[in-house]
Amino acid sequence: MKGSVMTTKFNLTINPLTVVLLIGFIVCLVIIFRSCQYDPGEEIGRLKGEVEARDEQLEIKEQGLQELREKNDALQAEKDGAIDSSNTVIDRLQVESDLKSQAIERLEIEFDKLSDKDAKIENLQAQVVAWESRFSLAQETIAEKDAKIFSLQDKYESELELRQSTEIVLEDYRKSIAVRDELVSELERKLKSKSRWQTLERLAFVGVAGLLLYNSLS
Repeated sequence: MKGSVMTTKFNLTINPLTVVLLIGFIVCLVIIFRSCQYDPGEEIGRLKGEVEARDEQLEIKEQGLQELREKNDALQAEKDGAIDSSNTVIDRLQVESDLKSQAIERLEIEFDKLSDKDAKIENLQAQVVAWESRFSLAQETIAEKDAKIFSLQDKYESELELRQSTEIVLEDYRKSIAVRDELVSELERKLKSKSRWQTLERLAFVGVAGLLLYNSLS
């Protein structure tokens, strides 16, 4: 009596037919999955390779952007040095020009006080020399200011080129990041799918083993 009662309870708890149907269903899914000749390992390997390749491309882009910045910094330093040099020369020429102006002014005042003809001629000759010197200084000043303008223009164009190049690289970088994120998301989905199928396979094998064990003990 007790033995029959225990057997009844056991049958109520574990229905062999239900177990067989469930295991059969799982086995069918595994067989169908295998028959599709779909190897998630190859797909995962491909995605990993694409992610690694994308990471290498991003690293190259970062290096290129860094090299562009370093090149621009060097050019900016060179142009700043040229501008400072021009400013120094311009300041010196301005001082010399002011001295010549003062000398001309003194000669003009002196000329009005002279009565001797030869002295006036000599004074006028000195004024001519001073004016020629001042004119030469003015030409040098103009040339230095032109050089300064060219340096400023080169500096501006370099900054503009860097800004435009940086925007292009950053936009490409953002696109590469987006593509990489998509690849990583797809890789994660594939890994989860592979894990689920592996779990189903384990359940199927465990179920079959359990059923065989149960039948051998029955």
